[in-house]
Amino acid sequence: MGMLTSVVRRGRSAFSIVELLMTIALVGLVAAAVVGPDSSMFAGIGDEPLEETLRRAVREARYQSAFTGHSVTLAWDGEKRVFLIRDNLGTELARQKSDVKLEGDGVTFFRINPSTGVLPSDSPSESEVTILHFEPDRSSTPFVALVRYTGEEKRIRFDAFSNLKMEAAGEK
Repeated sequence: MGMLTSVVRRGRSAFSIVELLMTIALVGLVAAAVVGPDSSMFAGIGDEPLEETLRRAVREARYQSAFTGHSVTLAWDGEKRVFLIRDNLGTELARQKSDVKLEGDGVTFFRINPSTGVLPSDSPSESEVTILHFEPDRSSTPFVALVRYTGEEKRIRFDAFSNLKMEAAGEK
């Protein structure tokens, strides 16, 4: 009997590799929850470029217009850093949140002259609009979006009827 007890007492006294890995993973999850996704350690990882958020917002506005059968508007709210899609009564139908974190980043819309397909050359500031209109018949405000994101600036022209992204403005 004494020999059996000594064998039982000599059982393992170390952790297995699986136990160690599970402990490390658990500590990592707790640390990520405490630190949070907006910490400087994780900032910028997985952020969607503002251009892509704009494209998604345009598609959503087109969808909402066709789905409801009424005109809808799309606007950039720089304070909340979201694209807001509203019906003709001002009721919010949808929003597209952006990953914008830098001050000064955002979007400015410019109306395109439908007859020429370009911005008015005499006064570009007069062509600036804060709200884009989308109609159920698939027509909309022809526009160029000036996107400022991560310190870079890009002008993107959208087709007036399909609202698909065209070439960057000036790259014909």
